[in-house]
Amino acid sequence: MANVISITNLKGGVGKTTTAINLAASFAILEKKTLIIDCDPQGNVSAGLGVNKNIVSKDIAGVLTDQVNIYDAIHDTCLHYLKCIPAKFNLYNIEKFIRKKNPETILNDKIKGLHSIYDYIIIDTPCAVNFLTGSALCASEWALIPITYYLYAIDILEATLANIKNIKNRFNPSLNVAGLLLTLYDKRDYISEEFSNDMFADFNKLILKTVITYDLKLHEALGCNKPVALYDIMAKSAEAHLKLADEVEKIIDKNKKKMSMK
Repeated sequence: MANVISITNLKGGVGKTTTAINLAASFAILEKKTLIIDCDPQGNVSAGLGVNKNIVSKDIAGVLTDQVNIYDAIHDTCLHYLKCIPAKFNLYNIEKFIRKKNPETILNDKIKGLHSIYDYIIIDTPCAVNFLTGSALCASEWALIPITYYLYAIDILEATLANIKNIKNRFNPSLNVAGLLLTLYDKRDYISEEFSNDMFADFNKLILKTVITYDLKLHEALGCNKPVALYDIMAKSAEAHLKLADEVEKIIDKNKKKMSMK
C-alpha cells in the first residue's frame, strides 16, 4: 500500500513545492515507485520535473471532474521511478464543477486504485484553506509542513496545524503530521538561528532532524526544470533531501510497527 504524504503550509514562500519535487525525486532515486500529484493551480510541480504543462491535456482537473481516467493522467518525468499527475490553472475554482455531497473526499476515492502500484504518493497543495488543500489532506496519511523563519510564520503554522486537525476530525482520522521541515535555513543569518531555537522550544516534538539549508544549486535546478539531485548530486540540498526521504520513511515505518502492536 502506498504511503500518501501531503506537503502543506498555508503560508507561501516556504519551499513547499520545492520540497514536494525533491522529496518525490529522492524517493525515486532510492528506487521507490513514486507518484507526485499537483493540486496547486500554479502547476509548478510539472515544470520542476520536466513535464510541459502547456501541451498536457490530461491533468488533475480532468480527473477530479470525471472527464479523465486517473491512469490516463499519469505522465512520465525525468526519473524512471517517478510519475506525475500535473496541474494547470484550470484547477482554479474546480470545486464548482464537482457534484458530490462531500467534495473533499473525491481525490481519496480517485487514488484508491493506485495504492497497490506505488510506494509513495506525494501531493503538493496550494497555500490556502480550500477544497484542494482539504482534498489532499483527506487522501493522505501524512502531512509534512515546510517552514521558514519569515515574519508571521508561527501564526500561519498554528493555522496550518488547526486545518490539519479539522480535516482529521471531520473526514480522515488516519491523518498524522509527519513533522515540520525547516527550509531555506542559513546558519550565517542570526535571525534563522534565533528563529530555529524558538521553533525547537515551541514545537520540539514535531521538528524533523533534517534541515534544508539555503543552497543556490537548489534554485538553479528549479530554473533548469530538474530536481536538484539530477542537476548536481553533490549539492548540499541534494544530500539533505535524500536524508529527508530516509527520515520520513523511518517515521512511517515506526508508526506502522506501533499500530501493528495495538
